[in-house]
Amino acid sequence: MCVIVDANLASTVFSSPPHPDFVPVLDWLQKRDGCLVVGGHLARELDRLDAARRFVRALLQAGKARQVPDEAVE
Repeated sequence: MCVIVDANLASTVFSSPPHPDFVPVLDWLQKRDGCLVVGGHLARELDRLDAARRFVRALLQAGKARQVPDEAVE
């Protein structure tokens, strides 16, 4: 599965509670075998949003996310 969380929707996805449409994706990332990949311009946009930044950092620390070089994404 591949999902791109655009910065325009990030506040809806990472809000507390999240929008119901995004709960399955968050469950997949947090409770199942999902993996978040971040990099490039979008990673910089998400880093500007507190909730998204905290979520991404938590996944990185848990080994459920990985950062790729900006050049590989762009």
